[in-house]
Amino acid sequence: MEYSLSIFVDGGCRGNGTPQAIGAIGVVLSSGREHLCLKQAIPPSRKPTSQRAELEATILALKRTREIYTRVRVGRPRRTKIHADSRYAVDCMNLWCDKWSQCGWLNAKGELVVNRDLIFEAAQLRDQLRAQGGLEVIWIPRERNVEADALCNDQLDRQERNARNKQNRILERQRAEQELEREKQRAKEQAEQIARVQRMKQEEARQRQISATKTLWVELACKEYGERPEWNTYKPSKEGTLVLRIIQDIQSQEEATVLRRLMERDKSNQEKLRQEAIKTSQLKAERAMGLRSPERTNTLIGIRYMDYF
Repeated sequence: MEYSLSIFVDGGCRGNGTPQAIGAIGVVLSSGREHLCLKQAIPPSRKPTSQRAELEATILALKRTREIYTRVRVGRPRRTKIHADSRYAVDCMNLWCDKWSQCGWLNAKGELVVNRDLIFEAAQLRDQLRAQGGLEVIWIPRERNVEADALCNDQLDRQERNARNKQNRILERQRAEQELEREKQRAKEQAEQIARVQRMKQEEARQRQISATKTLWVELACKEYGERPEWNTYKPSKEGTLVLRIIQDIQSQEEATVLRRLMERDKSNQEKLRQEAIKTSQLKAERAMGLRSPERTNTLIGIRYMDYF
């Protein structure tokens, strides 16, 4: 009894001719009580197009037929019919592949045949199956190839969904990264704002301290000499460095405590503390500069200290 196998194939491509093209194939095999449906995507490495998808479907049908033939009893007659709704695929199998093979895979214009890799593979499989039994490739209208067409479209829809999901995941990851960058930028700006406010407060406190110290020394100088010293017009000399060192000593913790007490005590005690501060600075000036008169030392401290600020 003859073993009969009927196959319906269809291939499709979306985005044909673009780098983002996707392709799929559907194959339906029927033999008596057996009914097998196959569908698969065409890898991007095989450069899917509409024509290549039809050839890929034909190749898959031929490969599965070869596998089925291995299970058929040896010597049993075999006949296979492959139905396709693509004129291109049917004509390649029935008319053109043998002619192109004899011409070195050149067409009538002397150019290399398009899709010759798939046509050559399909021709080899066809010849192997014809050696084992009858094989026909028949064209049918699309209306008679509904099942294979549905398998192909279902696989294409799945590929599009997967591509959209992948794109959505990429966009979500990009949005998350952008949001993280914005959070980092906001945190950085907040830290800079806090640091800026702290620096402003520190600068204000320093300016208040300098202003209070200037005021105190002007008062001391006026008390000592009876007039406000012209410290803004003072030009440093060799003694300037020494005077600055003396002033730094005066601003030590011990002297700072004395100055704070000057501002905190009532007026009755302020005069006494001022005199003590002046005497202390005079002694330090004399020790640092050698033998100098107290009057000269007071002049240096009272005038050049203001130049220091």
